[in-house]
Amino acid sequence: MNAINGESQRAILVLGMHRSGTSPTTRVLNLLGASLGTRLMPPVPNNNERGFWENLDAFDIDERLLGEIGRWWHDVREVPDDWLESAAASRAQAAIVPFIQGEFAASPLWAVKDPRICRLAPVWLRALAECGVRPGILFVVRHPLEVAASLQARDGLSRARSLLLWTQHILEAERATRECSRVMVTYDQILEDWSGSMARVSRALGITWPRSFDEARAEIEAFLDAGERHHKAPGAETSAAADPCNVPALVAELFERCVRLSHDEGAWGDLQRSAEEFQRASALYDACISDFLGVAHAAEQRAQRAEATIANALPETVALERQGAQLSHALEALVSQGANLEVVKQRLDQQADMVRRLNESVEVLLASQGANLEVVKQRLDQQADVVRRLNESVEALSASAGSLAATLAAELQGLRSDLAAESKAARSELTAASLSSAREQENIARSLAAQTDAIAALGRGVEELRRGQTLETLRRWLRRSPG
Repeated sequence: MNAINGESQRAILVLGMHRSGTSPTTRVLNLLGASLGTRLMPPVPNNNERGFWENLDAFDIDERLLGEIGRWWHDVREVPDDWLESAAASRAQAAIVPFIQGEFAASPLWAVKDPRICRLAPVWLRALAECGVRPGILFVVRHPLEVAASLQARDGLSRARSLLLWTQHILEAERATRECSRVMVTYDQILEDWSGSMARVSRALGITWPRSFDEARAEIEAFLDAGERHHKAPGAETSAAADPCNVPALVAELFERCVRLSHDEGAWGDLQRSAEEFQRASALYDACISDFLGVAHAAEQRAQRAEATIANALPETVALERQGAQLSHALEALVSQGANLEVVKQRLDQQADMVRRLNESVEVLLASQGANLEVVKQRLDQQADVVRRLNESVEALSASAGSLAATLAAELQGLRSDLAAESKAARSELTAASLSSAREQENIARSLAAQTDAIAALGRGVEELRRGQTLETLRRWLRRSPG
C-alpha cells in the first residue's frame, strides 16, 4: 500500500533485450512521474551516454541471482527448470522485498528496468505480491538486426548469438507474465511518437501519469534524440522478414508479431504460440550447449589461474632482470679496470645464477596453462639478451689477452651459435604451438635447460682459463691495464 494516501502502489517492470531502447523508454516513464529510486547506474561514454536509468540495487540482485543459478546475461541457454524453487531464488526474493520497501515506500508509481528481469520475472512478481504492489509489464522491442549490430559494437557478440538472445529474452518474459497487465511498444514508436505510445501504455496498464504530457513534453523531447540512434535497420517495422538471409524465419516472424501486438493489444495469443514453439526447439540444443559451456568454463578458470600465476611471477622476474643488468655493468667495469680474474669469475658465477633463476621464473610461466605467449616470448628474449651480454663481457677478456685466449674465444663463439639456435627454436615453438600441450611445454623446458647448460659450460671455460698456462699472462696483462 502507498504510505501517503493508502492506495495500492503501481510498479512498471520494463522488459526488453539489452540494447532494445529500454533505457530511453524508462527515462520517459521517469519524466512522466514514475520513480526509479535513488541509486542509479551512471552513464557510460560510448555506451549509454544519456544514462541507463537502471537501479543499481536491482542490477546487483539480478546479477547475483543469475550467477547463482549458473547463468549470465549473454547466456543462450534457458534458465534451469527448477530455478524458482532454488535457495538462490529465495535469497533474491528476500533481497527484493526490502529494496522495494526502502526505495519506493512513498512512491505511488515506480518503475524498474533491467534486461535480466526478462529471465527472472517470476521472482520479481513474487516479491511484488509479497509487498502488495500491483505490477504492470511494459515490453520494449527493437528490430533484432539493430540489437545485434549494437551488441557487436559494444560487446563483440556475433549476430547469431544476439538474435538467439533477443528471442529468448522476449519469449521467456512472455511466458512469465501471462497473468499480468501488459503492453508492447517498439523503440521506433518511442522515438517517433512518445506521447501516443505512453497514452496507450496508460490505458493498457490502468495507470495515471503523475505528470501530464504538457508538463513533461519539453524535457522528454529534449531527452529523446533519434540522432543518438547508431544502428538503424532498413524498413525497421514494415519489413521485418524482408531479408531472410540475415534474419532467421522464426526471429523475423516473432518480430512481426511484436510489431502487430504494439498496434493490437489483442494479439498476445500469437506471441504465446511463438513462445511454445521456441521452448520445444530449445530443448534440442540446450543440453548440448551446457556441455560445451562446461568445457569453456573450465578453460576460463585455468586461464584465470594462469594469469594469477603470471602476476605473481612477473615481479620476481623483473627484479632478476634488474639484478642481471647491474651485474653486467659491474662486470664491464671490472674488465675495464683490469680486475683480478678471481673477482671476474665471482661476478660470472653470480650472473650465471641470476640467469638460472630467470630460467626458473620463465618455467613457472610455462607451467601455467593459458599463459600469455607474448609475455613468455618477451621473457625468452630478455633471457637471451642477458646471455649475449655475458658472452660479450667474457669475450672482452679473451680479446684483450690476444692469441693466448684464442682457444677460449673459439669455444665462446660455438656457445653463442648454440644459444642463438636454441632461442630461435624456443620462440618458433611458442609461436606455432599451444602452451596447454604437455609435450610442447617439455620441448620449451629443454630449450631453456640447454641455455642453462651453455652458461655452465661458459663458466667451466673461464675456470679452465684460470687454471691453465695463460693465467699468469692474463694477470700480468690486467695489472698493466690502465686503472
